[in-house]
Amino acid sequence: MRNGLADMKAPEPQAEVLPQPGSQGTDPSMFHEALMRLEDAGIKSCLLRDDPDTLDTLDELDLLVPRDQLMRAAEILQTCGWEVWGADGCDPLKIQLVCMDKNVLRKIDLHGALVAGGLVYIDDDWFWARVIPYAPAINVPAAEAFLLHCIMHVILSKPQLPRKYAARLVALVDTIDTESLLLQARRYGLGGMVGEALGDPISTLGDPRCVSRLRRSAVAVLLGRHPGNVARSVAGRARRVLSCFDGARAGLLIALVGPDGAGKTSFIAALHAEIAARFDLAARSAYMGPWDRHVLPSSKLLARVDASPLDELEEPDAPRWRRRLVSRIDSTGTLRRTVYYANLPFEMWARYIWRVKRHQVLSRVVIADRYVYDLEVGFRNVPVRNAPSLRRLICHLLPRPDVTILLYNDPEIIWGRKSEYPAVVIREALEAYRQISPRWDFRPVCTDRSPAELAASFVTQNWRNIVRRQSARSLQGSWNFSSPEEHPTASKSSCMSDRS
Repeated sequence: MRNGLADMKAPEPQAEVLPQPGSQGTDPSMFHEALMRLEDAGIKSCLLRDDPDTLDTLDELDLLVPRDQLMRAAEILQTCGWEVWGADGCDPLKIQLVCMDKNVLRKIDLHGALVAGGLVYIDDDWFWARVIPYAPAINVPAAEAFLLHCIMHVILSKPQLPRKYAARLVALVDTIDTESLLLQARRYGLGGMVGEALGDPISTLGDPRCVSRLRRSAVAVLLGRHPGNVARSVAGRARRVLSCFDGARAGLLIALVGPDGAGKTSFIAALHAEIAARFDLAARSAYMGPWDRHVLPSSKLLARVDASPLDELEEPDAPRWRRRLVSRIDSTGTLRRTVYYANLPFEMWARYIWRVKRHQVLSRVVIADRYVYDLEVGFRNVPVRNAPSLRRLICHLLPRPDVTILLYNDPEIIWGRKSEYPAVVIREALEAYRQISPRWDFRPVCTDRSPAELAASFVTQNWRNIVRRQSARSLQGSWNFSSPEEHPTASKSSCMSDRS
């Protein structure tokens, strides 16, 4: 960073610091464009900790705006394609926005005050009086303001001093008016701990135990001396708890269906990693097929007597004594199927509540391995033709996923991956999936690429839907899975039909 941060005097604006939007041969960063839009709207902003010379390489930007213009600033950025991330209102002085740029998810944290966890720790007027222009649309804090903010940000929000702040802190300590800085810190009861950090910032803030000690003291002081911090802290925690139940922090349910060997397990693992890396979200996988891994005792009991929706009574792998007993009690299989269908809605709802809903209320992403829709296709890839209306009704009884992905490939390729079922059975299953695809709005994806590529493509093309669902906002447009050389999902359906 230039020496402007270390000086109280504003440096002369440098036209060449960052290229102007629209200049020939330039490609300004999304962050610079966002700053220009805010300035055009008359909203003053200030970079908090980021180096203005590295805007083109940043993934995340922390930006301070006047408290009374926070919501308007967020609205302006939304018109530029940014999406609000997280539940609204949990922190009234902070709004996070995200946008995908060149396959990278960029983030802007808008701050209406110098706040961490609902605790304001610097006076707004004092800080804004020490904001200096750096370049067109770019303002930075002067040395005193930057140093006080950075020290308290580490104490309240970080386990220890990040390496990227260390050199700048050491360089600025000897250039500031220490008494003016400490006077501001004392107004919030933070003078002692800020003075300790100024004495030796590397040793003090670089020790996690020391930072933890200072954090406990800072939180106690900020809550004890400032009623506004108490109110914000209590209100924020209450909103977070209530948001788990009123839908403000909706989770996301992604269901994967397809024949065995289509690549569901590999895709789930890759998608789990991709979502965690891009969005820093907790993700869970859950088996949600209509058989196996039972939850209810009644379902486990029915499994022991081979109750299933199969048209044929016997299963060749079942023990002989069980097959004989079942054949004597229910020679046609009608009773077995009736009891199975009567129990299945309760079993599926038990799975949904335990494996999906309890994670959704915590704003987690749940990736379901199979779903109840497999009931319309068959039993473990074996076609089922009895009671089609009843099976369809049971599928309607369970909540729909946010998106259901149908993984497919050539039957011979699938058989080569998992030869448990013959290619002809896999072909029939693929055809059954194709027939019910319009009813349940399946999104066909051919597994002719690596799971990592498929997962990255999914997140890149659908990041806006993921953000909106996590923030409980309505979706605009459908989920898309096309690669650059492909048409959207309708062509994929016809492709699947042809290849099946």
